[in-house]
Amino acid sequence: TDCEVSLTYHKEDNRLKCHYCGKEYYNLDVCPECGSDKLSYGRIGTETVMEELNKLFPGVKVLRLDNDTTSSKDSTAKILSAFAAKEAQILVGTQMIVKGHDFSDVTLVGVLDADLSLYYSDYRSNETTFQQITQVAGRAGRDDKDGAVIIQTYNPAHYVFRFARQYDYEGFFEKENNVRESTSFPPFSKIVRILLKSENEEKALKAARDCYQRMRKIKEENTGLFRVQAMRAPVKRISNEFRFQVVIWMKTEAEKDLLPRIYAEADDLNSNKVVTFVEVNPINMR
Repeated sequence: TDCEVSLTYHKEDNRLKCHYCGKEYYNLDVCPECGSDKLSYGRIGTETVMEELNKLFPGVKVLRLDNDTTSSKDSTAKILSAFAAKEAQILVGTQMIVKGHDFSDVTLVGVLDADLSLYYSDYRSNETTFQQITQVAGRAGRDDKDGAVIIQTYNPAHYVFRFARQYDYEGFFEKENNVRESTSFPPFSKIVRILLKSENEEKALKAARDCYQRMRKIKEENTGLFRVQAMRAPVKRISNEFRFQVVIWMKTEAEKDLLPRIYAEADDLNSNKVVTFVEVNPINMR
């Protein structure tokens, strides 16, 4: 494949799809690299969940809300309208289902693999997980009806689930604030990520090393920049481009003075073989 990630299996039409570059593979029965037919599947997705629900509750109408079922115009609105009109009793979905929908008769919400978002390469992962769980939990028990929420997790003692269970926003904020402060993540610093990409892995690596040395020099000259790390990006390759990153921690008050120089140094590394991107407090570090 063109990306260093696992493919998502779509059972309905027997295809594998990369959700980074969009490339699809149909009727893939053997590995195109080694020829092995011992293909295995990982986590279950919405299609499998829907299939299992149909087995468990025959005769009960189940709707699905994900990227595949909402690819056409107005499809999202149609699915949500059908569920609101009680044309179905169960709605299965991805994170799309979290977004502030108000269904008056929903009394049970289940969250599968709730741990997954905790382990993203993103300092906001705890915050995002807490937000998603409390948001989707809020869909149950509207209009004075009793509601229940079932969360599947391998780490029930994690403070995200402990505070989410009690809808304790202040407790979560205080804990997360302490974690961010002890690890020097925003809002107690500014994080700058310089992403370097190239179709040639050696050129991308060389540019990353060069970038690291430049940022180290800035650090030695300025106390406002206090940490520099160079590493391979969590997703090593996307669309046949190899990816490395240099991550910089700086004091918030140093941003005005240091950012222009960081941008200039990163831009100087751009070439017809290497592309650089600079992000301040990136949404994710994948």
